[in-house]
Amino acid sequence: MRGPVLIVDDEEDFRELLVDALASLGYRVFGAETAEAALAGWEGWKPAVVVTDQNMPGGKSGLELLAYLRERAPAVPCILMTGYASEELARKAQRLGVFDFLRKPFKLTDFETSLARACRWAEDQGAPHA
Repeated sequence: MRGPVLIVDDEEDFRELLVDALASLGYRVFGAETAEAALAGWEGWKPAVVVTDQNMPGGKSGLELLAYLRERAPAVPCILMTGYASEELARKAQRLGVFDFLRKPFKLTDFETSLARACRWAEDQGAPHA
C-alpha cells in the first residue's frame, strides 16, 4: 500500500473523486474539507504527501496550510491545486517550496503522475510509508 496521502479540498465531490481514484491505485488516502480539518487530523494520518486546494471558504488557504507545513513538516511534499491560477500565486507557492502546482481542471493522469513523483521524492527523503 502506498501513501498515506492527504487530500484537502472543500468541494466534496471533487475531493471524493480524488480519494476514490487514489484508493483504487493502492494508496492509503485521507480527505479533509478545510485546512483546519487537515491539521486536526495530522497526527493520526501522518501523511507522506499533501495535496491541497488553494481557495477554501472560512479559515486558512492552501498557501497558509503550505506555510504551516513548511515550518513543522518540511520533508512532506505538497501539491497545490487551484482553479484561479496566477503568476503571483505560482511565485508565492514556489517561495514556500510547493512540490507541484496543478491548475484545475486537470487530467487525472496528470494528477497521478505528479503524485507518484511526490511519493518517490518523499521516499528518497526517508518519509515513512511513501
